[in-house]
Amino acid sequence: MARLSNGTEFYATLQVSEEADAAAIKKAYRRLVLMWHPDKIAAADRPLAEDKIRLINCAYETLSNPTKRERYDLQRSAVDKKKRGVVPKPRNSPKMSTPKEFMMQPIGHPERFLRANGKRLFVHNRQDVKVDFQKFFGSTKFSLWWLPEMNNLCRIRAVGSKAKGDKRPVGAGLAGGLNLAFRVGPSGTMSEVLLAPANKGQKNKNVNFVAKQSPEYEGALRFETACKRGQYLGFMPPSDLRVVPFLDEDQNRVIDFMMVDFSTMFKFIDLEEVLVPATKTDPEGTWVPVTTLSEKADVKSYFRKVLKTPVWGTEDFAAFFRGHFAIWDYRDEDSSVRLRSPEERLGQHLCATYSSETAVNLIVESGTELQRISLEAAARAVKLLAESEPTDELGDEAGLGAARVKLIGALPNIALAEKPEAEVSLELLLCLAGRTASLGGKYPGYKVTPKRSAAVLALAERAFALLAKSPEMALSESQLLEVMGLPRASEQEDTLRPLLAAEKTQKLSSSALFTLSKLGLWPDDVALIVQQRCGDLLLQELVPMLLALVQAEASPPRLSSLAEAVAAKGSLKELEAESLLSLAMATARHPPLLAVVVPIAEAASQVIAGWAADDAVRLLLSLTPSAERLAPQIREALLNSVARALPEKLEDLGSAELLRLILAVSGHGFSSLLQASTEELLRRGPEVLTQPQFLIATQGMAQGFREHRLDLFGRVLNLWPGVLQNSSKPGTESVGQLTLDQLEKLLTLLQLPSVRDHHDHAALAEAVGTRMVQLVRAAEVPQATRALLSALLEPQAALSAFSGRGELRAAIALRSRGKAARESRSRSRSRGEERQNQKRASDRAALPVKKKRRKKG
Repeated sequence: MARLSNGTEFYATLQVSEEADAAAIKKAYRRLVLMWHPDKIAAADRPLAEDKIRLINCAYETLSNPTKRERYDLQRSAVDKKKRGVVPKPRNSPKMSTPKEFMMQPIGHPERFLRANGKRLFVHNRQDVKVDFQKFFGSTKFSLWWLPEMNNLCRIRAVGSKAKGDKRPVGAGLAGGLNLAFRVGPSGTMSEVLLAPANKGQKNKNVNFVAKQSPEYEGALRFETACKRGQYLGFMPPSDLRVVPFLDEDQNRVIDFMMVDFSTMFKFIDLEEVLVPATKTDPEGTWVPVTTLSEKADVKSYFRKVLKTPVWGTEDFAAFFRGHFAIWDYRDEDSSVRLRSPEERLGQHLCATYSSETAVNLIVESGTELQRISLEAAARAVKLLAESEPTDELGDEAGLGAARVKLIGALPNIALAEKPEAEVSLELLLCLAGRTASLGGKYPGYKVTPKRSAAVLALAERAFALLAKSPEMALSESQLLEVMGLPRASEQEDTLRPLLAAEKTQKLSSSALFTLSKLGLWPDDVALIVQQRCGDLLLQELVPMLLALVQAEASPPRLSSLAEAVAAKGSLKELEAESLLSLAMATARHPPLLAVVVPIAEAASQVIAGWAADDAVRLLLSLTPSAERLAPQIREALLNSVARALPEKLEDLGSAELLRLILAVSGHGFSSLLQASTEELLRRGPEVLTQPQFLIATQGMAQGFREHRLDLFGRVLNLWPGVLQNSSKPGTESVGQLTLDQLEKLLTLLQLPSVRDHHDHAALAEAVGTRMVQLVRAAEVPQATRALLSALLEPQAALSAFSGRGELRAAIALRSRGKAARESRSRSRSRGEERQNQKRASDRAALPVKKKRRKKG
């Protein structure tokens, strides 16, 4: 048997010969429906059964309809002759053989028709779009407008369309309307085909085609663009119409079309479209006996005029309704049928399809029934839309994007619909919430984001309600994590917190415990679970959990217990560098973790030599607040390891890295590394740092040098007079310079015994005092700062020997008087305004009250 290019072979599908009559076809259909009905197939094979039953229905719909079977056989014959190398016989020119009004079908796809939808074009079968017969075929009517410039030059027009300025829709033989238009680039790439106006006599090369008899398929036509040879109108499965190069390598593209006389259109009506209105009842959902159905006038007319056979008997109707289970529910006991509700039909179609394109069309063309579909159908739809990617050159508004917006907007109503809780499984709710949360990607756009959040929240509330009603429900590990990750889970303490009970979490995997730790819900409960499981956990598993619970703000006792458990695991050198560094940084901010400081230092002294210099300095800086906990030998080993991680020459470090190194090393006391880094800073000069940075470095070195190499630290202090004098120059910007409070901190260093007893820093005190005078004169000074400055001028204080003490006192006094005067003026102004307001109020009270004159009746 010849197989069409779309892979369908309806005779083989029904397992009948090409000469089979109507009775043989019906018998085969009944047998196959019973064999492949999804209700009779194991759950694992249900997707295959649904595909099979869909193909069986399609084959039966075509072969049981004489007109459809004729068109199908014509296409099969054309394909068969091409395969056998039979050249089509010459026939009349396309102008003579083409019907005035026609439908276009791509060769190999006898179930598909070219359709116009607005200004866009699609190649659809009846199952792709859920619209009624008239609306579907009303958009498949086309005609050719022949042009005189050359033989077979034409325009393909959508009959019934209106261009701007047209008084009425265009018909065959009339000018106007919309034509198939294209755009071919210089490289001959494919172009999407749209509808565009081109009035009579108007030159528009992008709407002109040359109609040609197909050299491969008998009875078919091809349409080549008149403006560029070798470019043809082509069908690109599943539904696109484009202009494609003749030499295009895509094996699926079709450039040959059958032209079907539009007058036969009514014979393409499906039996389904006749039986749906025939089975509609009031009230909805009433069962209709098949015997009653077969007596209806529309049913009789369809069988007589279209199928050209007697009306079926009960057995044939039963087989048909079973095969179309998505639309009807058939009852064997009394041979009656019930038309499913619109939401049932939509849900059944969504559950039965595996095509993202079909799901998009179903959702876009649905009405209010979308708000009432089942959660199972919604989950199926979300899955299909999540797997689909937009391919539309003109945008996504009428396709995938519109379907996503519409479905997500309906999900809150679907999730919170009044249905018995027993009908809804937690697994389904969680699956749907997870897929919805990712639908549209990370940045779905302003239309999707708020609706998506509302949909996920509604699904979460439904899941919480289900758990509250069934507190003893056993959850799998993945379900527990998904429930805890739902939005507003923290507000469901009464429902969710019992799920963290020891008996329900004792079998959780380490990855699940880590995920619970990161979620941050009831961290003390999670910390207790982790603590109870410490014996089963590896060090590499326990440390990330501890860090996650630190972020979740678990209580200090819980964190302290876990830190002790980490320390009890032994050496931390097996940790990855990132984990060890993160743990060290956490100890600097969280005192409950101090139990791991010594193990961190011991491990770092063994592995840090291979680290990046910046990471080594950061770890050393993190351990500085707790340096007193480290034994001298551990501290020395750690500093030696850090030194090996640094560049061979400290001059290769950047200024910021050098500052961090000085701060990190100075916190651990005097060392050769502190001496070397200080000498490198002296070599570069203070200009490489801002004044506040240089102050921080000086404070750090004061802590590190103490009684060692005070001559080197003295050289650092001797740089400050020059630094402060430069900032005192006129026109110097104040950005990056010391404030009054910072200058006071610099003076504090001069009062340290190790500095005061070994060095004379009168020049530094003089420079600081001079700079303070400038700052006090230049800006407002808070009362607390003025008091501090006055204290520095007392005998034996840091500025007691400052030559400009009188100037500084005068500036402070001037600032104090100025502020007092401003406050006094402000109080006076307030009292004056209050008196004026009181006077205005008393004047208004003294005015006579005017009586309103009554209007005469």
